[in-house]
Amino acid sequence: MSVDSTDVRVGPQNTPVSVNWHGFAWLVLAVVASLPVFWYGFTALARAWVTPEYSHGPLIPLISLYLFLRELRHTPPVPDQVRLRWPGVAVSLFAIALAVVGNIVDVADIVCYALIIWIMGLVLICFGWDRGKSHWAPVLHLVFMLPLPQLFYWKLSIFLQGISSEIGVAVVQLANIPVYLDGNIIDLGVYKLQVAEACSGLRYLFPILSFSYLFSILYRGPFWHKAVMLLSAAPITVLMNSFRIGMIGILVNYYGIEQAEASCISSRAG
Repeated sequence: MSVDSTDVRVGPQNTPVSVNWHGFAWLVLAVVASLPVFWYGFTALARAWVTPEYSHGPLIPLISLYLFLRELRHTPPVPDQVRLRWPGVAVSLFAIALAVVGNIVDVADIVCYALIIWIMGLVLICFGWDRGKSHWAPVLHLVFMLPLPQLFYWKLSIFLQGISSEIGVAVVQLANIPVYLDGNIIDLGVYKLQVAEACSGLRYLFPILSFSYLFSILYRGPFWHKAVMLLSAAPITVLMNSFRIGMIGILVNYYGIEQAEASCISSRAG
């Protein structure tokens, strides 16, 4: 046995895996050396994670780590079979160059997305192309910890506000209550309810999408089951939020304006 490696046993069959401490030291050095390049992205993530829309963010790396370790447990790597590390080096260098551009143009979103690419590059370096590319699912899950670009965020928020308002009014109409929708204002006659930006449903959409992705990975059924599970997350979230808005309108109509005080809907007398 070489001085740079140690045999440990992992996996359900206690498969021996050699830990190359020399390679591990180079990995740690690469991570430490890259931290200044991605620091702008880390600070942007910290600011985003304290907002209600992205408060689930800190959980995403932990879940991705669990998925990665789960894959290693079922199919532990064999160091002697590691080949083609150069694609990982190329991916990592591209990610660092992209992060440098993000720092220069002062766009944190570019740095954050470059961070995900860089992590995939490290995986390809450590396990080689043949094995490393099979670990794409845990790395891709990290995308759910990133905030949306501001332009896309506001466009999506406005769109969801409109959809939620329209479906919410439809729910109110099902209760045979006269109601009129003017933009994002639900007019009940005596009272008017404004569907604010906080009622767009984005704070529910992002975590539900991330967990539906997780469940689609863990689910062992056919692929189309997984696709339905993942694609139905967004419509279900919008419908749930719209139903909540509609129920608030119904409660305000029957029991008064105070029913809307604890919600994200602003209210006033008509």
